Amino acid sequence: MTQREFFNTRQDPYSSEFEEDPTTFRGKTSDIFSFAALITGLITVFLCVTGSIGAFCLPFIPVGLGAAALLMARDAADKDRTQIWAWIGVAAGALVLILTVVCIVGFIVMIALLAAGTSGY
Repeated sequence: MTQREFFNTRQDPYSSEFEEDPTTFRGKTSDIFSFAALITGLITVFLCVTGSIGAFCLPFIPVGLGAAALLMARDAADKDRTQIWAWIGVAAGALVLILTVVCIVGFIVMIALLAAGTSGY
């Protein structure tokens, strides 16, 4: 059955011949762009309201959402894809968290060395 035939035929959802639509994602490019605009807009507002200090909270979002997605992956339409995307989100968030901690610790060590009056030269 071609795409044109599929959309031009009417199927009775109560008949035994009814086939579910296998489409996982519905939407066009404009839908995806509008969703991306929504997410980036919300992040921008969050950063403006918190004076950019909220940026330190952002890595917790992919870690939390990724963990939740891993728990719900068994009910997903494509379990493997869901698990891969969830692990990528968890890994990206964890990487940023680790880099943030390393930078903060490095900054504290640098300030401590300057305060102690030692120099490397």
